[in-house]
Amino acid sequence: MYHLRLNITAANNYLPYQEFESIQMLDELLDRPKDFWTIIKRYTTSIGATVIFAKRHTDLEDPSVKELYAWLERFSALMEKTSFADWYPILKPLYLRAPSWISGFLKEAAELKDMETNLWMKLIGEAQEMLEQDKMRPSRYLDLGLCLQLTLSEALQEISS
Repeated sequence: MYHLRLNITAANNYLPYQEFESIQMLDELLDRPKDFWTIIKRYTTSIGATVIFAKRHTDLEDPSVKELYAWLERFSALMEKTSFADWYPILKPLYLRAPSWISGFLKEAAELKDMETNLWMKLIGEAQEMLEQDKMRPSRYLDLGLCLQLTLSEALQEISS
């Protein structure tokens, strides 16, 4: 059911977000061209957050954004450390079962999983609050909520008939 909502009509709902963020990005680039990467980073983060959770990020100092990029940096570093297991697949089972004193991979992976889960639950909680306060703009979170409601109501109708 959810895949039916991923279509061109749904994507058109987000065009105003993209246009607004593009204008904001261009304005920032004109004002501060030396901050190119920071501006692009803010732009892409804000587009993603707005489309998914209807929450715009005006700068990279937002705690959620900082947490996201901290997670991303740690995740990238961990993947870099473990890339040799991709080159030599026969070593992968050994690497995954190695004690933490040899490789802290599993401990680091568990910490990253917890960090990611906490971040997403925080963002979902904020989106849920906006939804309950009727402040939710079009977003994938809203679409998912509507999809789940439709599925639930369809299931209830089927049970009652």
